[in-house]
Amino acid sequence: MTSLSSLSRLRDGGITGRLPAAGLTLAFVALAAVPLFLQAYAVGEWTFALAFAVAAVGLNILIADAGLVSLGHNAFVAFGAYATAWAAGRGMSYWESFLLVAVMALALGWVIGAPVVKLGHLNFALVTIGAGFVAPTLALRLVSVTGGADGESLPALNAPGWSGLTATAWLYYVGLAVLLAAVLLSIGLRRSQAGRALRAQRDNEAAAEAFGVQLWRIRCGVFALSVMLCGVSGWLWGITSSFVAPDSFDVTLSISLLAGVVMGGLGFAATPIVAGIFVEFVPNISSNISPAFDGLVEGVIIVVIMLVARQGLFGLLTAGIRKLPGGSRDGTARLADQRTDMAPMMSGTAGSGSDAVA
Repeated sequence: MTSLSSLSRLRDGGITGRLPAAGLTLAFVALAAVPLFLQAYAVGEWTFALAFAVAAVGLNILIADAGLVSLGHNAFVAFGAYATAWAAGRGMSYWESFLLVAVMALALGWVIGAPVVKLGHLNFALVTIGAGFVAPTLALRLVSVTGGADGESLPALNAPGWSGLTATAWLYYVGLAVLLAAVLLSIGLRRSQAGRALRAQRDNEAAAEAFGVQLWRIRCGVFALSVMLCGVSGWLWGITSSFVAPDSFDVTLSISLLAGVVMGGLGFAATPIVAGIFVEFVPNISSNISPAFDGLVEGVIIVVIMLVARQGLFGLLTAGIRKLPGGSRDGTARLADQRTDMAPMMSGTAGSGSDAVA
């Protein structure tokens, strides 16, 4: 008899994403070594990359498992950063503001998601990109709250004496812990009944409803979770930069996050790391080569990766593992056959049979 679990496996490209556990562990071990080999300024850049990676975790869940494409996540990162500045200005510690930002962002996601997730996939994307355009303008105009063009300053986060770390290294490890928690949360979600329901409705709405999945509730919930992770990303970004201004959160941030997630491979657990690195470092490489190349390097990288690896970098990796002598179709290698198609996400309906299994 068909079950919700078997239905969700029709196109199982989800968040546990699919490096083996050992590979994902190795990635975090490598990240943990960053402060041991780099100067303080470079460590700070990597902390920004971790902040963007946290936002990418939320976007990865939303696209890969829920089948919803958001182009407005810059607005929610900005919300987290400004909420952190607001809390700091009122004497709250960063740990208190972390909880406040997470709860406020979760509530914001639910309030926005409640009407928006009913609109269909294409309209959902259009509404979110509208939010992405509006957010920097609101931050610029609401001077009494955001400081306007002058921005808001935040106090530095000092390392506790027992850590033996510099403030920069301590902040980096805080960011790494937050990213690890976000990735584990995404893995737990995907393995849960809610995760199976998400993938079921992504693949076939009518069948999912027949199995008792409440489409509005589960989509609204996952959107709220995604927004919460963006808020936490903004919290980490704000305490890292110690300054928040509107021009840091324009809609190109959302586009870069989306590009990074797709290039890494939709649904792979390590994809947010790739996305964070892409968002933070590739624009800097472009500007260092020449101001005239601004945007050119990003575009070339996106085009090349999509031509070479249609399923993203980790999809290409799993396909390569499968071709090795003794390669198995079990576990990671099996996912070389699986692809998260963008077609149903950008159409008004799901479950039409247009989702391909490569």
